[in-house]
Amino acid sequence: MLPVAWISAALAMLAPHVHDARADRIATAVAITAGDDVDLAAALVVTAEGESSFRRDVETCEVRGLGGRGLFGTGPGWGPESRRCGGLAGQARIAARALATDLDPEAMFARFIAAPGMGPEVRRRSGLFLVTRERIAIGACL
Repeated sequence: MLPVAWISAALAMLAPHVHDARADRIATAVAITAGDDVDLAAALVVTAEGESSFRRDVETCEVRGLGGRGLFGTGPGWGPESRRCGGLAGQARIAARALATDLDPEAMFARFIAAPGMGPEVRRRSGLFLVTRERIAIGACL
């Protein structure tokens, strides 16, 4: 499993407004879900940023995120709302199934957000993915 500190550092880079304890909780769910897969960890962090901006009210499903429910914004095709709005680890697992990390970043995010072609949000997330993946991987070199 990737160290939580590496994922927390990447999350802090994207969302410095997220309190450390909460960032660690999110990073723990990502680490448990991603195991040793840096690409999946980065994809989950970027997806949460894009779908919910790490907002607590989106995480708890008090309000809808950009495209779905929960921190990672999964839609109804990925499971019942009770699971998509459950604990962070469950939300991360559902999002991990929805992300196709075997694709290049543009195709992965285009598929996840159901965007035709290379729209601005797909380009934005792809760029963040590359930076986030690098930030997590740097932890491995320390």
